[in-house]
Amino acid sequence: MKFKSKSSRSLVKVLALSMILSTAPLFAFADDSAVTEKTETASVSTEAKAEKSDATPATSSVSQPANPRHGSGFRAAEPSKTGPYKESDFALLYKTEKATLRNMPVIDKATGKALTKPIKFKVWNATLQRFEKEVTSSNGVLPDVELIKDHHYIIFAQDKEYNFKNNAYIIIKETGSVVYNDRTPITTSHPGQDEKITSFVLEKRATPITDATKANRVKINLQLFYMEKVGRNYLPSDDSFDWEETNSTLVLTSPFETIRVPIRDSTVEVELMEDDVYTVSVESEQLGMYTYPLTVKDHSERGADKLAYNHLSCTNKDTIMLFDKDGQIEKKYLDALTSVSGKTKVEGLNFNSRILPRWFEQYNDSVRYTMNEKLLDKAVAKGLKGDFDVIDIHSINMARTERSRLMLAEGQFFNYTTEVQPGKNVGKVSYIDSDGKLKPLSFTQTGNKIKFNMNSLSVYPIVVQYVSDSSVQYVATEGDGLSFEKGDNVDVKAVFKSTSSVDKSFENFSGVEVDNVRLEDSDYTVTKGSTVIRLNKSFVDRLSAGRHTLTAYFDADTKSSSITFTIKPAAVRSNNGAVNNTSSNSSAPRVSNSTARRSAVTYDKTAKVRAGRVVKTGDPGNYALHAVLLISSISVLSILLKRRKEN
Repeated sequence: MKFKSKSSRSLVKVLALSMILSTAPLFAFADDSAVTEKTETASVSTEAKAEKSDATPATSSVSQPANPRHGSGFRAAEPSKTGPYKESDFALLYKTEKATLRNMPVIDKATGKALTKPIKFKVWNATLQRFEKEVTSSNGVLPDVELIKDHHYIIFAQDKEYNFKNNAYIIIKETGSVVYNDRTPITTSHPGQDEKITSFVLEKRATPITDATKANRVKINLQLFYMEKVGRNYLPSDDSFDWEETNSTLVLTSPFETIRVPIRDSTVEVELMEDDVYTVSVESEQLGMYTYPLTVKDHSERGADKLAYNHLSCTNKDTIMLFDKDGQIEKKYLDALTSVSGKTKVEGLNFNSRILPRWFEQYNDSVRYTMNEKLLDKAVAKGLKGDFDVIDIHSINMARTERSRLMLAEGQFFNYTTEVQPGKNVGKVSYIDSDGKLKPLSFTQTGNKIKFNMNSLSVYPIVVQYVSDSSVQYVATEGDGLSFEKGDNVDVKAVFKSTSSVDKSFENFSGVEVDNVRLEDSDYTVTKGSTVIRLNKSFVDRLSAGRHTLTAYFDADTKSSSITFTIKPAAVRSNNGAVNNTSSNSSAPRVSNSTARRSAVTYDKTAKVRAGRVVKTGDPGNYALHAVLLISSISVLSILLKRRKEN
């Protein structure tokens, strides 16, 4: 790696790292003998120390409050002394009971009166890490907002003119106009007792902003260190390292966006959405790093600014350490996260079941992540039928008891291994994207376990579809060749059965398409005996005249059978109800198809040419005959005139 010659501008950073290294041995990465000194270092910031004081070790006997909060009383659920985390430790995530926030006043700070200007607010569920709704105030009052009881929420305002400086960090416990402050200062006389919020107070900006969507972003400076290999050890370089020459890009990826920042110096400035989780990685042919999840959290209860934190441990982290890319260091400390049931294992980050070297501060022994899987209602997979499961595999930050939605950069993947129903063959594995569409995943099956890769964790539900014996096929027994006129009240029905001795077609039915378009449940009905599919009349009425193909799918869409039906154009009827169909008149002259086509084409062209020149008088005539008579008359007249001159 090349260095540029210039004076060191970051001696303080190097000294700080030296202090880290001074408390722990130097670490060799040529083999697996690297160890970690579990001592606190003198370089930890005040905010980081405050975080570490909250992160009680698993062996601690400190009791936990009944209602943990992000503020002074917030403590993570601890693993059982006799084993790992249990689902009861994070039961908060699965609460569904709701309460309604009603008639919350929106106040102008300058006047102390209602802010009558409509203000848009976005409601973020910090417990589930998702935006739940968007509402706009009217005449100084927030409309009713339904929230999940005891979940932690952040209310953001998005307005060019007015600023909701500290946002609203709330917990709702009952329906009404009062919510509880999720940032009760730790200096209050009764720490741990929530204050009440009775209004949202906004302040007019000195200068309006141009983009209201950026009102809630937080500017963060990330400090980069190049860890130079010296013998078997890694030491931080000084400012003679030439970052720009590496042609590297820092990539921050969340479920909502990807931010790419070219690395030009040892400081990278980014603007992040508060409370969203970004995985940080580097795109470079020369540099590597350990990908880790970063988030911006508010700790105003301590009087602190909004700061960057490592979401694995909830410790303040605004430094990133990079090293020469050789593929070994990056892979060496990657480890798996196992669910509380033991049924699912995910690899792709270091989830800290193995200890990293002390100099790599993005990870430490206070990482508190776990994982769980839940079977969801099958209705989540819209339009899907048959034998399948919808599984929500999700990681959980136990330091804050919140879901952790992780999205990796393009080209990076989490490796999943999970159990499926025993004794069943899996035909298809998919995930449900943000539009509700099924997106297939490549997978392998060994016994009752499947393996697959995807670049996200906790973001999309997984769909596992099961199949029957591969020798079984499906055939149509009724409905093929149906023909009717458009508008007729016809029962468009197709019947399918399996070729097995015991017909399981209905149990294995997975969906239906017409003309290669998947139908919604509202477009058709399916009943047993064998598998009877009827298209609803409202759907049939939307089809154009012509031939159509209905395809029924079975065994996770791996097998299918089709029928065709034809919709003829509706006949034109006269006032007395008789059908006007000249082609059926036996007295009409017959012409060949080719002649008819040529005549039609000729007529169309003539009509186009003459359309702008002929005046429609309503008195159609035989213009060809008139022309012949005119020419004949002129000829006769010419002959008579010639003879007259000769005489």
